[in-house]
Amino acid sequence: MTLTSSGTLTYNTIRAEFGSSSSNVQLSLYVRGGQYTPSVPQNANITTSATGEIAVNDFYGAAGNTDFAWGTGGSFTTGGKDPQTYTGIGGPSLPASFNSGTMKVGSATTTISQFYIGGGVSGPIMKFDNITGYQNSNWTSRQFNVYNLATTNTFQITTTQYAGNSASTATQPNSSGGYQFFNDSISYLSATPSPAPASTGHSYTVLNGASINSALGGYFTLKAF
Repeated sequence: MTLTSSGTLTYNTIRAEFGSSSSNVQLSLYVRGGQYTPSVPQNANITTSATGEIAVNDFYGAAGNTDFAWGTGGSFTTGGKDPQTYTGIGGPSLPASFNSGTMKVGSATTTISQFYIGGGVSGPIMKFDNITGYQNSNWTSRQFNVYNLATTNTFQITTTQYAGNSASTATQPNSSGGYQFFNDSISYLSATPSPAPASTGHSYTVLNGASINSALGGYFTLKAF
């Protein structure tokens, strides 16, 4: 859901969209990147500072956190002769969970608990706790976009055309809700008649001058619809 982009906005309509633990609405509750307000482009007019200026007009076209996962990632590098670096949320020695893990993937509502990259594994890893992604076409060729506190798109994953395939037990996410980018490629190529296509139709990349660490090692919001 999003708020109207024109017409009348009230404190109550803002509270209905963003939520609040109190019926006494204060706009300062809704700073971008806080408990109730995800840092996505439609919320770019909302300040990130609890002491900054904030007004009802800042909320035209804005969206609450119901459809987006958000949290603060970290980075960890192992020791030894072959050190591995992990970056994001839910991986080894990383922040254990999202602050808010409920999100939309296409038209489906799910809960995500892992979103990280590293450890010698080729590509990102995700984990959807309620396994709604297994054999669900909402995960097919789906873009997952990461936004930083400034609402800049810093990282993007696109799943294969085979992800969420209802006719295969090898599809990603698997029956436990786990998604691995590398396994998505393998399952797609295994299901494709020879000769294999030049591209699996999916990718992951950092965007707008970001690095893996700056994209996933701090606050980020995740969108997938």
